[in-house]
Amino acid sequence: MRALIFISLMALSYLTSLSFAFGEEMNWTDKVKMGVDFRYRHEMVDDKTKDFDRHRQRMRARFSVVGEVDENLKLHLRLATGETGSAYTNFSDKTRTSGNETFDDAGANDPFWVDLAFAEWKVTESNTINLGKVNQPFYVAQKSQLIWDGDWTPEGLSYNYSCKCDSVSYLANFGAFWLSEGNSTNDTSDKGLIGGQIGAEFSMGEPSLKLAVGNYVFANIKDSDVISSANGNTTYTDPASSTVYKYDYNLIEGTVELKADVADMPSSVYVNYVQNSDPSDDNTGYIAGFGIGKVKNVGDWSFGYNYRKVEKDAVIASLQDSDFADGKTDVKGHTVSVGYGIFKNSEILLTYFSAKRSVSTTETEYNRAHLDFSFKF
Repeated sequence: MRALIFISLMALSYLTSLSFAFGEEMNWTDKVKMGVDFRYRHEMVDDKTKDFDRHRQRMRARFSVVGEVDENLKLHLRLATGETGSAYTNFSDKTRTSGNETFDDAGANDPFWVDLAFAEWKVTESNTINLGKVNQPFYVAQKSQLIWDGDWTPEGLSYNYSCKCDSVSYLANFGAFWLSEGNSTNDTSDKGLIGGQIGAEFSMGEPSLKLAVGNYVFANIKDSDVISSANGNTTYTDPASSTVYKYDYNLIEGTVELKADVADMPSSVYVNYVQNSDPSDDNTGYIAGFGIGKVKNVGDWSFGYNYRKVEKDAVIASLQDSDFADGKTDVKGHTVSVGYGIFKNSEILLTYFSAKRSVSTTETEYNRAHLDFSFKF
């Protein structure tokens, strides 16, 4: 990875020298955009099943490059920090829902991983196809993370359609992603995700109403090895002594979001609901909340609140929000956040998660707080 970064920097230096040499004849900087974002976090975890609170400090750093290959074709690359298992040799070692790096190794150098790498083809003004390790393509209200963690970047193909027709805007999103390749004696089936979503936003003067429905089918997931860990999903031990999923996951999702300006600030109220069609019970989840304000400049502020309940097999636990209740299902509780702009494109954000875990059996309390300092350009 260090070699890759070194080569990239040398190539950029070379191109820069050429641009000075040839002046306007090679203005490559017009076709390349770069960005960096950095987050410094203090985190507190209050797990009532333990007799101590946990405090730690973490960072997330990301470097992105977008290059214009042709008028309708772009290449995206983003490198990000992130922790893994010590060996990094199997499916469960890899990080997939967090770019955080914990300060716990006496200042040892930290790695960067490929977080995004894809080609974006804008077929028409309304149709876009992406190939590679892509952004999660499905619309979510206020970054609710009921089904998908905000840091998850799936691998495969995605398609997005959007069209504004008078007072109605239409959307259609599709994704076909690989989860794992079946290449062992005990597990020969390829695992994947095929999902689709349609929706529309209706403008009613100043406020607007956005509706969306989706269906996400996880192929060959039943009786297969869990992704990282079960985290509350129902499992059993197969003859090969592997922990595997007991059920299929065929998710039906619905979202309603009402958006309007309140005191000249963007605001919304939303509800997101999901149901897994395989098990007959413990198969639903929902999140309901609101948000007001958006932080971009000095003095801007934001406030958000939501309540959620996620039953054991409503979603794949390892792909949902990894912060609330430590990424587990069979949970319920509240999330509150307050943000304030300290510089342009810089924010202080305080988030508090108050959760109950194992709510279908012996309920326990799990609380978490984040104090984030975020900067980007």
